[in-house]
Amino acid sequence: MMSSSCKYFVTIIILLLTSSLIVAAAHTLDLPAPANMDFITIYTADMAWVRGIDIYDHASQVDMLANQYGQDAGSVDLPYYVYPPWYVFATLFLVWFPIEIAARLWFFINMGIISGAVWLLTVNWRTLDKALAQIFALTFLPTLGLLAVGQYTAPVFLGISLLVYAVKKQIVWMAAVGLLLLTFKPHIGILIFLIVASWMVLTHTDYARRLILPTLIGGLLLITGSFILDPTWVRDYASTLNLFRHTTSEVQCDICISLPMALVNLITGKPYTSIANVIGGLLFLVAMLWFVWRRNELQPKPWFQLGLGSVITVLIIPNVRNYDYILLLVPLLYLWQNDGTRRSKIYSWSVLLIAFISPWAALLIAGKLAVGLALLSSGLMIYLYIYSRTVSGLDSAEVTIIQD
Repeated sequence: MMSSSCKYFVTIIILLLTSSLIVAAAHTLDLPAPANMDFITIYTADMAWVRGIDIYDHASQVDMLANQYGQDAGSVDLPYYVYPPWYVFATLFLVWFPIEIAARLWFFINMGIISGAVWLLTVNWRTLDKALAQIFALTFLPTLGLLAVGQYTAPVFLGISLLVYAVKKQIVWMAAVGLLLLTFKPHIGILIFLIVASWMVLTHTDYARRLILPTLIGGLLLITGSFILDPTWVRDYASTLNLFRHTTSEVQCDICISLPMALVNLITGKPYTSIANVIGGLLFLVAMLWFVWRRNELQPKPWFQLGLGSVITVLIIPNVRNYDYILLLVPLLYLWQNDGTRRSKIYSWSVLLIAFISPWAALLIAGKLAVGLALLSSGLMIYLYIYSRTVSGLDSAEVTIIQD
């Protein structure tokens, strides 16, 4: 039997070889990962920090790009960096590569994160089911949208998957890492974070109590490290968020896909974010009260609870985009592993297939604008179906597809 030290050595070698292959592929393969899409935001923030420019100093970053590419600053279209500083510090290695290569590398990293998250959810499944689940997840339209533009939601998806796995297995450090990953895109991860935090604080299980300290230590390290590297980051972050909220694309968000935004658009004829935020805040409060009331169900049913939290997140957070709907993979894979009655299986697979096919059908038949409606409708369908299973008692215990 292989010794523990030998296992660690083999693991390190495999990781190094895999990393080398990914870098080589990023240099050679012509991937659909344009560097001038969302990826440019994180890359520019990384480059700015390396050059001594504040990661939240948008004007200086625009000037940096203008000088670098010989353009007028007014012609540079750079989105605001609106994420915590630790996202930059976690991705600084990207500046070792030219932006075109770094964008392809980010494509592979996002793909690896998503694949790893799916593996965690399906680790006990049969081999064929695990392989099909990977194909399903990587061809889900929000996944492809995320990969294409180089978006930043994948760590949140991984964090949720880590939490599902860790709570089931009662692994403390893994759950703490999962919680911290939710903070990489705070407005998407906040509901899940608070669901787990309320369970940690308000329940009296030994595992919940043991999870509090490492989570606090991890959070303190992120915050303290950020202060060391950027002493004014809290003030600058708040100022950037305020500026971002007043940009034209955010005052009226045409590409936001959520219930609050849809209601505002329906009533006023315009997607006013300020009104949607009020509606979203009220829905958020209702959702949190419900999860606090059902907090004791998290440990016996983590996948169900966090799957439900994931679909509620994309439905009620006003400014979610189509790629954020990758979180629907959590409840969809939960429905995949349903081993209830024959009728229950038929219902679950019907919901799963409709949620997968409808965005593709909308894109092919009616174009990009219809995709948002298909995703929102799919989210509502998943929520109503999963909640109906709660009422009928079909989810009294979690099940998994048996291993080979």
